[in-house]
Amino acid sequence: MKKIYNPILLSFFAMILTMACRDESKIIYDTAKLPSGVYARMLAVPPGTAVISSFDATNFPFQVEVVGVGVNSNAIKQLTINVRYLNDTSGVVKPVVSLGSVTGFTVNQQTQLPNATLSITGAALRTALGLAPTDLKLNYQFDFTTQLVLNDGRVFSAANFDPNMSNSFYLAAYEYFTVLKLVP
Repeated sequence: MKKIYNPILLSFFAMILTMACRDESKIIYDTAKLPSGVYARMLAVPPGTAVISSFDATNFPFQVEVVGVGVNSNAIKQLTINVRYLNDTSGVVKPVVSLGSVTGFTVNQQTQLPNATLSITGAALRTALGLAPTDLKLNYQFDFTTQLVLNDGRVFSAANFDPNMSNSFYLAAYEYFTVLKLVP
């Protein structure tokens, strides 16, 4: 009886383990499970590095796609892009300033999602932060953050993201920081 009991018991525990670990969802990032129902993802972001000697001519693009409002681009009030300048030990050299807001969202016909683009040059970025060309130092960083505001009053940013989404694809527009290292 003991020989029969052990295989049955082991089979029962194996069945429980396989059932407890099964994931019903076939979608890797299931938007229906997001508590807020809305998120933005960046389709184009600034480059990861910039050369000091050609910094002013460097283009810093931001292209955002908003998921969760359907094809209603009028639900989106704006996406604000902010930047601060950090030294090589992540100390703040220049505090956060706004680079501007994207307000004209249009629905992409392929994805059926609202899209918008904002682009800024290195020269305009320097001016916004009040930096002279000589303030650009090796290994200093530009830290970009975004804030999405809907017309119903909801605001999404790094300050109010869901910690359950930390280190995930959905974190992109709110705590996605593009860090630029300036190389000689």
